[in-house]
Amino acid sequence: MDGRRKGATLGGRLREARTRGLVGRSGEIARFEAVLEAPEPRLVWLHGVGGVGKSTLVRRWRRLAQDRDLAAAVVDLQLVEGSPEGIEAELAAAFGVPTERLAEHLLDAERVVLFFDTWEHGAACEAWMGEAFLPALPAESIVVFASRRAPGVAWRTDPGFRELLLELPLANLDAASATRFLADEDVPSARHAALVTLTRGHPLALTLAAEVARSEGAERLEESPRLLSALMDRFVAKVPSEAHRAALRLAAHARFTDETLLRDVVGGDVADLFDWLRGLPFMTGSPRGLMPHALARDVIDADFRWRDREGYGALHRRLGRVLLDRVEGPEPAALEAFFDCLHLLRVDPRLHQVIDFDQLGTGWVDVPQPEEGGALIQRARELYPESPGPDILAHWLARRPEDVRLFRDHRGVARLVTLHTVLDGFDAVDLAGDPSLRTLAATLDEMGGVEAGQRIVLSTQIFTDPDLPPLLKLRHHWSFYATVRTTNVAFATILTSAAFGAFAAAHGPSSRVPVELAMKGPATAFIVDLRSIPRRQWCEAMLDRALGEEGPDGAPARAGLPPGAIEAAVRAALRLYVRGDELEVTQLASTASIRSGAFPSVKALLDAALESLDGHPKDRKLLRALHAAYVRPAPTREAAAERVGVPFSTYRRHLKKGIERVAEWIARREQR
Repeated sequence: MDGRRKGATLGGRLREARTRGLVGRSGEIARFEAVLEAPEPRLVWLHGVGGVGKSTLVRRWRRLAQDRDLAAAVVDLQLVEGSPEGIEAELAAAFGVPTERLAEHLLDAERVVLFFDTWEHGAACEAWMGEAFLPALPAESIVVFASRRAPGVAWRTDPGFRELLLELPLANLDAASATRFLADEDVPSARHAALVTLTRGHPLALTLAAEVARSEGAERLEESPRLLSALMDRFVAKVPSEAHRAALRLAAHARFTDETLLRDVVGGDVADLFDWLRGLPFMTGSPRGLMPHALARDVIDADFRWRDREGYGALHRRLGRVLLDRVEGPEPAALEAFFDCLHLLRVDPRLHQVIDFDQLGTGWVDVPQPEEGGALIQRARELYPESPGPDILAHWLARRPEDVRLFRDHRGVARLVTLHTVLDGFDAVDLAGDPSLRTLAATLDEMGGVEAGQRIVLSTQIFTDPDLPPLLKLRHHWSFYATVRTTNVAFATILTSAAFGAFAAAHGPSSRVPVELAMKGPATAFIVDLRSIPRRQWCEAMLDRALGEEGPDGAPARAGLPPGAIEAAVRAALRLYVRGDELEVTQLASTASIRSGAFPSVKALLDAALESLDGHPKDRKLLRALHAAYVRPAPTREAAAERVGVPFSTYRRHLKKGIERVAEWIARREQR
């Protein structure tokens, strides 16, 4: 027992080590001690960038509360289901009571101190938290939110919460604290000043810098304005083997990593690789597997892409194929795999406007109950009294209530209503009940229609309450999911606001048609033609498109559009032929003919393709049909047929053939 304290525990040693590692936060600790000493309730909002030390401080604060024998618990929203039920279940487990007795248990406590870590993952629950959960807590409760984001307007302007709110932004460590941290980590003093300058006091960057300095020798570290890339460059260079390097890169690129994923993507005996990953200082465990700290993930992934673009693209595609196999498998695992697949699209900067990658897999969504149809229709009338929305909603509630999706607030009120369904075609009842389908049906008919056995994936926004940006970024995930899992898809269609174009671009070339919907501002039908490309190939091409430069086969992609995408791009461009600005930003702008400078504009390319039809007597009738439809468009399709001087059925046949001829001409140029 020499030198050992009787009764000492490992937990005590761990707490001592964590206390030593928490440097430069004396001010924040003192502020929270004052909160604990005061009898008043308090809402503390701790916020700062990823890796700045919020979770470490939360652990210390919880210990301070426990030392005072207060009822304290931490809920990490990164590790639990981001719903009211998930949060309550986690709290109940922390206090060792059944969920149904949680409220009673909290009210019986002398004082409650609750911590919600990584609250940025709880955006879908903020209304429930503010209006239902917090008001039911004991009067002197203390609630702490630790988030990458500052409190929103609702928290800062509400008269009640504003009085209770204590906002604590957590900045990087100052120079003195950062130096003390490096000294505690046994980093040679000769390198302290350089490392403090390089890291700018970011705690996670300091941790990585200290690890590299100990293993490599501080004199080898190079000063660089690209701090984290330089640090991770040194770290990655010294992993035990190429297999470990591959495992690290996979863990940075995937949403979650477990042994199964390692085995499917990296291969071989992966148990040791997984154990090594789990022991890394920036790796966190979760019910789904391992995930790196957000900052470490970004750095490792960016470093890999910078070092080896070909290898990076190969990993991206290999992981994508594994995940797509799972998406095509049985539910509910297929849905989780789908969100893992969506996570791969984060490398495309366009999609951050329309997908909240931090919120993947969250959202309080269900289907309407039979008795609430009338209330939903009345709400639609209140929101959009002059639109067809209420009638559209009534139609689908009667026809396919199981395909209507409701995004609810904490009171159960539907704030966002959408329709997601799969159709074999358009029948007369649906066309009469939903005017948006009439435009869609006519457009698909012009594109050749749906043959027997083919299907249409349809996603429609019906109505939306104002000020719901987090929910709006969740609304159309289903359209992609259904397209991936539905066989014999001819067209994938999304009827929504025109601003959805960025996400539509990720799906591939699409036609865009104005439609009537229950919303303010212009609404558009985005139509992806999947008849000419196998569904699985389309999925892989979409994942590959996020990279921006590599092709599905692993070779560098040539500038331009793939042959299967050109006809759809031509259809979309012809519809905008007389609208110059919009025409020049269609998918045809991505062709090699435009990028190489062979044609100065999309209009010039289309004009040349149309002119090619004038040289063949049998094709001139096709050219006349195209002119009547797009170049000098007649007011209706019937009027266009009359202008050309042929029966309507003949006109439609000529129009379809003419589009094919134009697409063939452009496709031949793409192959040169």
